[in-house]
Amino acid sequence: GERMIAVPLTLKQANEVVARLHRHHRPVVGHRFSIGAMVGAVLVGAIIIGRPVARCCNQTYTFEVTRLVTDGTKNACSFLYARAARAAEAMGARRIQTYTLPSEGGGSLRAAGWTLEAVTSPTAAGWNSRAHQDDAPLFASEDETLREIERARAFGKKNMGRSDGRILPMMTAHATDTHTEKTMRAMKAACDDLGTGFHLHCVQSREEATRVKNLWQVSPVEWLEKMGMLDQPVFGAHMTAVDWANEGPILKKHGNVFSHCPSAGGAGGPSMPYPDALAAGVATNIGIDTHSNDYLENLKLAVLIGQVRYWHLRGDKTRSVKEPGIWDAIEGATRVPADALKRKDLGRIAAGARADLVCVDVSGFLAGSGALPPEPLNNLLYCNGMMVRHVMTDGRIQIYDGQLAVDDEAKVVAEGGRVVQSIWDQLQKDDWYNNPQTRGR
Repeated sequence: GERMIAVPLTLKQANEVVARLHRHHRPVVGHRFSIGAMVGAVLVGAIIIGRPVARCCNQTYTFEVTRLVTDGTKNACSFLYARAARAAEAMGARRIQTYTLPSEGGGSLRAAGWTLEAVTSPTAAGWNSRAHQDDAPLFASEDETLREIERARAFGKKNMGRSDGRILPMMTAHATDTHTEKTMRAMKAACDDLGTGFHLHCVQSREEATRVKNLWQVSPVEWLEKMGMLDQPVFGAHMTAVDWANEGPILKKHGNVFSHCPSAGGAGGPSMPYPDALAAGVATNIGIDTHSNDYLENLKLAVLIGQVRYWHLRGDKTRSVKEPGIWDAIEGATRVPADALKRKDLGRIAAGARADLVCVDVSGFLAGSGALPPEPLNNLLYCNGMMVRHVMTDGRIQIYDGQLAVDDEAKVVAEGGRVVQSIWDQLQKDDWYNNPQTRGR
C-alpha cells in the first residue's frame, strides 16, 4: 500500500477530524501544534499537542497530547505519537506526555517508544467529583442557559438608566466552568448590547481551573480572552486559583478587575489572593459577597487578612506578593472600580464629579483618641459601619448623624426581617438545619 506521511495541520483542520472520529472527547480551543497522518490523499488521523492540563506540570517545557484520533488505519496511532515526540523535542520540549483510558491498552504508545510512568487514581470523592464529572449535563443545558441569558439581556435593556441613570444593569455568568463556547458567545453578544461590562466568579477553585483546561485546553482566563470577554469592563470575583504568573498579565493588559470579597467565606473562610493581585499589578476592588453588609468591616478584613497572607508567603521565591495597606483598600473601594467602568465622575472628590460622600468618625471612643489623627485613614482599621455619620449620593443626604434619612429605619428593618424569616421557615420545613449533607452546600 501507499506510504504513510506526516503533514502539518491547523487547529481547525485537526478539530474537524476530532469531531468526526473521536469516541469520548470534544474538539479543543488551543494547541501548540497539530500533525496529520496521510495515506495517499486521505487524512487517516490527527494528533493535537497542547500544554499540560495539570497545573503542577511545567507549562513551558512539558508538552501534552490532548487529542489523538484515527480512522482505524493500521499503525496510524504509533506513527502520530512518534512524529509528535520528534516535533516536540525539536521545539525544545524536555518532556511529552499523555493520558489514556485503561481500556485503550497503550500498545500504540509502546510501539512508538513511549513508556508507562504512572497509573492515576480518582480523587477521594471519586469520578463523580466536580473535577471529573461528565460534561454531558453542561452541554445538555445549553438551550436553557441561552434562554436565561436572553431574559437577563431583556431585563437589562428594560431597566437601563433608571433612577436618574444610577441603575446600569450588567451581564453576569456564574463561572467559566458552567458555560460552553456557545453560551459564552451569547453572553458576549448580550454584553455588547448592554455596553456596561461583565461580572462573574472567576477561577474561584482549582476544580474550576482543571475542568476548563480539560474542556478547552487553556486556563479560564485564557479562555475568556479567546472568547473576547475581557475586552470590556470585567469584574471577576474571588480568583482563588488564578495562576498569577501567567494569567495575571492577561488581566492587567485588559484592565480587568479582581473583585476581592474578604468576608465571602465567612468566619474561617479561605485566604484570598489580595497580595498576589496587588503584586501582579491587577486592578483590585473590595466587594461584599453575602456574609457581611458592613463595608468598613470588609475594608479592614481585606487589609488585615491580606497582611497575614503576605507575611506567610513573602519568603516563597516562586510567588510575588505585595503587603496591602489601608490606602490600597480605599483605592479599591473608590477609584479602581470607577476607572474600570470608565466613570471619571465617580470614586473621587473633584470638580465635576458626583457629590457622593461618606463621613466616618475616626476620633471617637472606639476608633480614636478624641482628636483628629495626623493620618485619619489609618484609623479606619479600628472602625465599623456604626461609626458612619453621614452618607450623601448625588448631593442627597441618605444618612444623617448615623440615622437613615430617606425612610423609616424601623420599618425597613422590620420588612427585611419578615423576608429573612420566611426563608428560615422554609429551611426549617425542608429540615435543612438537621441535614449535614444539604447544609454543606
